[in-house]
Amino acid sequence: MYNTLIRGLSQSNAPQHSILTYIEMRRKTILQPDSFSFAFVLKAVANYKCLNDGIQLHCDLVRRGFDTHLFVGTTIVSMYAECGCIGFSRKAFDELPEPNVVAWNAIVTACFRCGDVKGAEVLFSEMPLRNLTSWNVMIAGYMKGGELESAKRVFGEMTAKDEVSWSTMIVGFAHNGSFDEAFGFFRELTSVGMRANEVSLTGVLSACAQSGAFEFGKVLHGYIEKAGLGLIVSVSNALLDTYSRCGNVDMARSVFNWMMNDKNVISWTSMIAAYAMHGLGEEAVQLFYEMELLGICPDGITFISVLYACSHAGLIEEGIILFHKMQVTYGIEPSIEHYGCMVDLYGRGWPIEQSLYFCD
Repeated sequence: MYNTLIRGLSQSNAPQHSILTYIEMRRKTILQPDSFSFAFVLKAVANYKCLNDGIQLHCDLVRRGFDTHLFVGTTIVSMYAECGCIGFSRKAFDELPEPNVVAWNAIVTACFRCGDVKGAEVLFSEMPLRNLTSWNVMIAGYMKGGELESAKRVFGEMTAKDEVSWSTMIVGFAHNGSFDEAFGFFRELTSVGMRANEVSLTGVLSACAQSGAFEFGKVLHGYIEKAGLGLIVSVSNALLDTYSRCGNVDMARSVFNWMMNDKNVISWTSMIAAYAMHGLGEEAVQLFYEMELLGICPDGITFISVLYACSHAGLIEEGIILFHKMQVTYGIEPSIEHYGCMVDLYGRGWPIEQSLYFCD
């Protein structure tokens, strides 16, 4: 039971509670931690990046003889990397008696995580056995570090590629601003007979949105409908955002309406932002109230979008009401972006003193 609790809490928004559960198990029961206990609690430490807790757990598991356990040892490697300590991570790896390919992949990932690209390259070259994940780790690491040509070189050397390989290239080029490359890899993916997945589609749609590639966005829209991928909410949200950023708010609304009952808070926020971006403040506010009526709870980003809409449409009274509602009804603390919208709102029609009040 304790292992189940530790594991669940390690994956929650408060992973530190996993440590507290582990401590409770040690103090209040006769149960002894096993390899799973340590693996789960080490993942919790990695998730909230507390090096001191990680070191204490490492000492505890050494005392109990788990330091040479392959599963636990591999988790230690990853934990230290998440805490930014590549030296400790490398030492933990070197102490593994017979590291398998999973452990090798973990230490290569650790190097990339800590910015040691050269170290990752050396370890990759020394791997006694590589699997597809090993190659995907390399291209993902290169993409994260902005080494686009190195990622292309490794991708070209791969004898087998899966959805992760293609998605990594498409998303990586899109995030690094190489939109033509992202489009090219997406075309190549479809030409070799592979089916685009959620990640590759959202990646290439992001490239369309950022580059203003409206025509290619329409091609993707047709592909999404034909392949039946429009039911994936994240894909529809990305398509909506693409049309909005490409200047076609009517197509964005068409996608929004097409989503029927599958809309989430991101969908509603994206559509409100689309109206705001195109100066349609009243439509944005009306959509916000529709969202509320349907029981969808707005978040901080939703309020930034609707306040921005009020600001640029001169809807001063409406903006004040919404700013108040954000705090009182939804308990959302204003951020600098919310205050910026209010300063701009007051600056467009109210005395300067009101704007200075928000600046203070």
